[in-house]
Amino acid sequence: MSSNQINSFYDLEDMSESDILGLGIEKLQELLSEAKEEQRDLFNQYKNGDSLCYPPSWYDNYIFPVDCLVNNIQDAIDEIENDDEEESEEDSWGYWDGRVKNIRS
Repeated sequence: MSSNQINSFYDLEDMSESDILGLGIEKLQELLSEAKEEQRDLFNQYKNGDSLCYPPSWYDNYIFPVDCLVNNIQDAIDEIENDDEEESEEDSWGYWDGRVKNIRS
């Protein structure tokens, strides 16, 4: 599934981790915002609603999957950011080639 076919954060449920990472940080942040809003709305319905309309199984069926998606999206964003930081450090420090250089001139 390409990023052009992602209409909602729910579309991430059936995607592999590598496909999710391939969406890029901007798209993931957009989807995270959408997922957190849905998470908040669903939790408020559950918390403030009639207990007969929102039994414990409702939480398991509707809120828990959104919680998992929020965590997965945040993990992907964190991984991309960590990879970017590591690349930045490698670019600024370079790699040790195993040779000892004389620092006295």
